[in-house]
Amino acid sequence: MIGQMGKSVNQTPMPDRRKVLSGMTSRIIAERGRLLLFFGCILVGVVSFEAGFLRGAEISAKPVVIATPPCTALPAEATPGTPGTTAVPSAAATGTDQAVTSRCAFVGSRNSTLYHLPSCASAKRIKPENIVCFISEEDAQAKGYKAGCMK
Repeated sequence: MIGQMGKSVNQTPMPDRRKVLSGMTSRIIAERGRLLLFFGCILVGVVSFEAGFLRGAEISAKPVVIATPPCTALPAEATPGTPGTTAVPSAAATGTDQAVTSRCAFVGSRNSTLYHLPSCASAKRIKPENIVCFISEEDAQAKGYKAGCMK
């Protein structure tokens, strides 16, 4: 009730909880624009993350399978330096050295004791007349060759 002088008749002090709540309410009302912007940004981020998560589950990447093609036997020719190795005929007889090395699982040189993958830069520098073809790593190691670049 309001008295005659405009003062409240009820003079009981407000409890501390009510003061805190009243202060928080007035602060929220004063900063409502900033709060709306803050919660709007949070909502957009959550929705974007969830949309990306659901889309990622929908488009699952297929696993990469690396298969080695079967090795075909090449015409054998005895190499003077190393008995039992399989030598590849010269590039003039077979076409190009890339065609020859693509049919080998591993490639070595008559002039070294290293073997490489046919895609290796070292294997590409071997002269066609010096190429030695191996069916497997065990084959190359059994003939005294050691692993070169195996990338």
